[in-house]
Amino acid sequence: RAYAADNTLTAPSVLDYQTAGISGVDAANLSEVNQQVDEQSLITVNGIQTLTDSLNNLRSYAVDNTQTAPRVTDYQIAGVSGVDSDNLDDINQQVDEQTLLTVDAMRSLTGSLNTIRAYAEDNTQTAPSDTDYTIVGVSGVDTDNVSEINQQVDEQSILVVDAMRDVMASVLTIRTYASDNTQAAPELADFTKLGISGVDAPNLAAINEQIN
Repeated sequence: RAYAADNTLTAPSVLDYQTAGISGVDAANLSEVNQQVDEQSLITVNGIQTLTDSLNNLRSYAVDNTQTAPRVTDYQIAGVSGVDSDNLDDINQQVDEQTLLTVDAMRSLTGSLNTIRAYAEDNTQTAPSDTDYTIVGVSGVDTDNVSEINQQVDEQSILVVDAMRDVMASVLTIRTYASDNTQAAPELADFTKLGISGVDAPNLAAINEQIN
């Protein structure tokens, strides 16, 4: 209780939690539990036990996705805001793929994903940065191509990470081929994914020739 009120005091140990009747706290998650006890000013055993249970659900799933998938309430209880029924699947996917074990990393993930999703629905919102895409697990986005990715996210209202990855892969395929025609030539699907109409099987080779 003292640490919950003032984090300049001695941080609780695993033994402190065990003595208080709180199970599930160990050396691996102690700093995370202490962080939330402090941030949320948790002073009851039940409150700390609920926190520990939800935090352990998140961490277990991050290590092994055959475990029970975290719920929106698990994130809320653990101090991660911005997770809802609309983005839960994508958040869980990245917690698993990136093995995110800390609340701060989950917060960064959620913040970046929500920035991208907000822009997909309303391009007057803040445009995502290349860092936002990296944080949510979309590789290959940099300062040179982020505007193209943002354009497609906006025009196609792309809300899920896997769809963002598909668009990114097609952008890279086309840009790489434009620079070096010994690389794999873009396929019809690449143009379709980028919302480029008028490309079909009969004219694909001619389009690729002009790109290069």
